[in-house]
Amino acid sequence: MSLNRRAVNLGLAASVAAPMFSRVARAADTLKIGMVLPLTGPAAAVGGYALAGAKIALDRVNKSGGVLGRQLELVTEDDQTTNPGAVLAFSKLAAQSDIVAFLGPVRSTQNHAIANDVLKTAKPFCFGGTDPALTKMGNPWMIRFRPNDSYSGRVIASYGVETLGKKNWALVHSTDAFGTSGNKLLAGALDKLGAKVATDQGYPNQS
Repeated sequence: MSLNRRAVNLGLAASVAAPMFSRVARAADTLKIGMVLPLTGPAAAVGGYALAGAKIALDRVNKSGGVLGRQLELVTEDDQTTNPGAVLAFSKLAAQSDIVAFLGPVRSTQNHAIANDVLKTAKPFCFGGTDPALTKMGNPWMIRFRPNDSYSGRVIASYGVETLGKKNWALVHSTDAFGTSGNKLLAGALDKLGAKVATDQGYPNQS
């Protein structure tokens, strides 16, 4: 069992074992997982891939016996690829007391937008946002399942410079918060290794 799966299973077990959920767990046939994802808007394609991946993962867990002997069930809400949409989507899921844990967005800005609500809900929330600041928030319920941009920048720079011997780099990135932040962290990591950014080209999403 992978570390990520162990972490999720432990989180689910803790939620089900908690007194406030015990009656729900006894009454329900399944353990419900709420998922916030973009089903409409510019990132709808990403949401489709995320949904397909989540279904594959849940199917695998269910076929191996589920969690605490119970099958998992996915409940989704569309974040419309916007921060307000993410807040609304999460609020709809959080209002359902029989949902024991959540899968959050991959966009960092959306995770920032709903972080306080996650803290109030006090249930495991697994997310894919890569902003390093999300790690420093100290929210015990937020579990990142993807490397943050600071780590990724160091790894990319180290492999490119130290393993491949590449000293001159061209950086191409989106101009949204994700691309701009990641580009800055990668450029900083390259500079520390003595590499040069020969050109830095940004582009708008959907272009």
